[in-house]
Amino acid sequence: EEVLEVVQQFPPLAPLVRRPRVLSVLRNAKILEVVASRLTVAGARDALHWVGESSVVEWWWSDVVKRNEHISTRVTVLLEFASTLADEMAAELPAENVSGDSGVISELVSERVLLETDGRLRFAHDLYADWVRQRKLMAQGHKLAEFLVPRIETPFWHSAVRLLGVHLLEKNDGAAAWRQTLAMFDEKQTSAVRTRDLLIEAAAFTSDPLTNLESIWPDL
Repeated sequence: EEVLEVVQQFPPLAPLVRRPRVLSVLRNAKILEVVASRLTVAGARDALHWVGESSVVEWWWSDVVKRNEHISTRVTVLLEFASTLADEMAAELPAENVSGDSGVISELVSERVLLETDGRLRFAHDLYADWVRQRKLMAQGHKLAEFLVPRIETPFWHSAVRLLGVHLLEKNDGAAAWRQTLAMFDEKQTSAVRTRDLLIEAAAFTSDPLTNLESIWPDL
């Protein structure tokens, strides 16, 4: 009911009240804030087809970060920054240590994707960092295991791996894409096992957990 009250104050969100799965995602207060402040009337039409948090991440990455550009300097800056934070297990870095165009960084700060305090930069919300790191993992393609195995002991990457699993399971080919990714981590070493665990956990975080758990049940 509280979500519905907020939605009613933002006309572009009105059509979403007919989508139970979308409303479920909007229970996350930060996601609701991002969607309410960024979603346009045109974007709301696409939002009717959202199936879960993975859809929100797709929209945020394309419309808010990339601005529908094929090649975006903003993307490069955020991917590098999020990865460095995770690898160093840091919540923020001195601005002088953040690589990228200073104008782009200032732009991201003005849009409250990043925050600057006393010369130090951080993401405006941990959710943004997780979303960006998920995109970093997606960009690795067939080299995902090579990139992730040395990093998986760092907890900052764990949410991103779960989000990757959610993204795969909420795609049209669902379990098939998830299964292909899981197969990249078939070693017995601890890092591979930990990655598999996180990908399996992802099913519980999808918009339709029961259906997705049933789809991967033979693998479990």
